[in-house]
Parts: sequence; structure tokens; C-alpha cells
Amino acid sequence: MIEKPKDKQHHGNLKEALVLAGMKLLEEEGLEALTLRRCAALAGVSHAAPAHHFEGIKGLRTAIATRGYAIFDKLVKDGMNAAGPDKRAQAIGMARGYIRFATEHNALFNLILDRPDKFIQSKEWEVARTTSRQILTDVASQFEAGSGGPTATEVALFSITHGYSKLIEIGRVVPGSGDGRDVKFEDIFDFMNFKPTLD
Repeated sequence: MIEKPKDKQHHGNLKEALVLAGMKLLEEEGLEALTLRRCAALAGVSHAAPAHHFEGIKGLRTAIATRGYAIFDKLVKDGMNAAGPDKRAQAIGMARGYIRFATEHNALFNLILDRPDKFIQSKEWEVARTTSRQILTDVASQFEAGSGGPTATEVALFSITHGYSKLIEIGRVVPGSGDGRDVKFEDIFDFMNFKPTLD
């Protein structure tokens, strides 16, 4: 799904080449590998070249995160489209897309969910971030709010989805393993007893 940078060819679009190089580094070596110097080397340009396009590593991280949100949105929507039409199925479909993104693009997942001060608060980044969050907000709004109100319902849904993804990341949960780590998200969701709103 992540396009690979062409070997030392950027056809006049160096910024795009650097973003693709950064995404490739994330996929292959993890978040720690993401540096301006490494991206420049992978794109086949001088280590000083990124300075013409990004405000330091924050700028590069912001551009990559903005791209990452688009991938996240697609996987989440794919999960929802593959699910049944009822509210429980849609919530689980959303979570499946979230979990898929977290497992298939783990370093990118950890990048986009890093603290806001790790990014430049650009309009593009903010729109991408808000759009992704709105998907979760919309799904959560289909369930009754508890004593904490709609925000607490949203946080609860986000917490179990994100927490489950992180438990997979560290190997505490391994769906399909057939051992004590084989915990299905659906069982976690049902344990929380989310109650769909009445139409």
C-alpha cells in the first residue's frame, strides 16, 4: 500500500521522494530510523536537501503523518464496509481496520499517534487528524452515552481499540494463536456492554 521511492530518482519532486523514503524507512526499520539524513540518503540526494522542503525533522514527520492518516482512513473504512450494517458490526469493523493499520503499519501507527508537539501544526495535518478522529466519533455516537456523556463513550471505544492494538504489538494478545493469548476483539467489545442507540 505504501509506494516505494524510485531508486535515486525524484523527477523534480524531491519533497515527495523524501516523504516516500521516510515511509519506507518506517516500514523496514521502525520509528527510530526516521531521520532527515537517512531519508536524504535513501532518496539519493545530499543530506542538506531536506532543509529546502521541511522545517527540520518535525516537518518531515508532519508530512509523513498526514499521508499516514489517509492510509488509516482507508483501512478503517474498508473494515466498516466489510462489516454488517448494524451498529455493533460497524463498531467492530472500524476496530478491525484500526487494528489492521496498527499491525501492518506499526511504525507509521506509532508516528501518527505521537504527541502533537512532535509535529508542525499545519492545516493539512490538522484536517487529516480531525477527519480520522471523526470516524471514531461518528461510530461512538451510535451508542448510548453513560454517566460521562458522549465523550466518555468515545474514549472508551478508543481505549479498547487502541489498547488491544498495543497488546498485539507487544505480543500479549495473538489472535488465532490457539493459546492464552488468543483473545478476540469482539469479546472485549461485548464485555464493555455498549448499548446501541434507538433509531
